[in-house]
Amino acid sequence: MGIDQHKRYSHITIIDEVGDVVEERKLYHQDKEGILNYFKSFRPQETKVVLEATGNWYWLADLLESANLPHILAHPYKTRIIAESKIKTDSISSFTLAQLLRAGLIPQSYLATRNIRSLRELLRYRISLVKVRSSLKCRIHSILDREGIDTPKFSDLFGKKGLIWLKSLSLAYPLSCSLEGYLNLIERLNSLIDETEKSIKLTIKEDPLAQLLLTIPGIGFFTAYLILCEVVDINRFLTPKKLSSYIGIVPSIHQSGNFSRTGKITKQGNKYLRWALIEASQKAIIKDPYLKAIYDKITYKKGKQSARGRSTLGGKAKVAVANKLAHIIWGVLKYRKPFHQRWILRNRPKKRLIYSCPGQAR
Repeated sequence: MGIDQHKRYSHITIIDEVGDVVEERKLYHQDKEGILNYFKSFRPQETKVVLEATGNWYWLADLLESANLPHILAHPYKTRIIAESKIKTDSISSFTLAQLLRAGLIPQSYLATRNIRSLRELLRYRISLVKVRSSLKCRIHSILDREGIDTPKFSDLFGKKGLIWLKSLSLAYPLSCSLEGYLNLIERLNSLIDETEKSIKLTIKEDPLAQLLLTIPGIGFFTAYLILCEVVDINRFLTPKKLSSYIGIVPSIHQSGNFSRTGKITKQGNKYLRWALIEASQKAIIKDPYLKAIYDKITYKKGKQSARGRSTLGGKAKVAVANKLAHIIWGVLKYRKPFHQRWILRNRPKKRLIYSCPGQAR
């Protein structure tokens, strides 16, 4: 059974063992009970189902699970490469999925359990709130810059003392209105984030793997559990590079004949892990001298500004550190050992600090 899922309906094509179409049907999503009864009409021992890992697959996979039908998720991008066609209809798409499943050619996406998906939603909700708060803080900084206001040296501009100073500023209308509105939104977001964090701590069970991840520089409590919920099983990734590729922090490669060029990072993968590791890299370079050396080397070589003069704030260096963090995470989870550093003497009169991933000799 191949399912081409849309927002309001799903087109289903069923084929037999030789590839002939047995049935085609369109199921409308408002009748979920009818869809469940339809799935229950099939024998689990004789039926295999494939659906694409689009943004709305959760509830449909849950219905298939309730009907005890074995199902897999197809990777949309890889499936499109295999079955590219100039003529694309719902019927052709569902038929192609069914044929690829029959031939054993479906590139699978990982199908997480309901509990894991619930934890992911909580952690991702917190990330979305933090992103909105960060954007509001940037808007306040831009207001201060436009007005030429020097900021006192607070450890945190949006801490207690910083907020008192911001609220005491007298700006002309409408900037005063904007500043007051942004500050009110930030206070509301702070309370929402606190409530979400309490809910996460009550929901999450203590995991020894999380304690190992906390030994990595820059990795905090919520980042550690986000990694566990998004990765689930580290054995899915044979090498550290596979994990980096899944996160989307590896450079794209364009090759033709003898010509080869690396470009920007692919950004094809888990956007939540990518954001979390880039955020963690900013703390990691403060805590770990080896990661700081990587950051300094790239910023010295590439500079903190692009060719057009636009400030990138060491973006390339942060991504490079995030890539190293992904390798460290792979080693910590794979070998179940805490992160550590070793002093190695390599036939030189002075010692050199070398990064060491558990289970790997460097």
